[in-house]
Amino acid sequence: MLKLSKMIDIFKIKCRLRLLLPLRSVPWLRNFKEPAEQPQCILCMTASGLGDVIMDLPAIHALKQKFPNARLTVLAHFNSGGGEICKLAPAIDETIDTGLKNFRWPTVIFFMLCRFWVLLFQLRKKKFDLAIVFWPNPIRRLLLAGLGGRYWIY
Repeated sequence: MLKLSKMIDIFKIKCRLRLLLPLRSVPWLRNFKEPAEQPQCILCMTASGLGDVIMDLPAIHALKQKFPNARLTVLAHFNSGGGEICKLAPAIDETIDTGLKNFRWPTVIFFMLCRFWVLLFQLRKKKFDLAIVFWPNPIRRLLLAGLGGRYWIY
């Protein structure tokens, strides 16, 4: 019979694998009702466009109001100007560049082979308690599945 800790590890792996499924096949968009304790480190993954980042800023400000002591980090595309907009927002403590320059197939394939893993390990070192994905796509789902955080929201 499996020990309780092994069963919990298997359950966590199954939850992470579900993040890779299309949204319509996943009946839940978050893995909690209310965080057990206040998150200390929050990651927000915004979309690639400048307008999308601007549209996400009110939600980011609301997060900072809800969790004022948390360190809020935004994963943005610097080539579209998202990093510059995030620097102007007082609620954002840190901005990280995705490193994806454009969305052509050769660039995406190169990103997935090289830069993706560097970015994933860079994010894992920060140990985010809560990760929020505003606009899910396969790359952001893979990052979220590999982050290892306790709580997440699509």
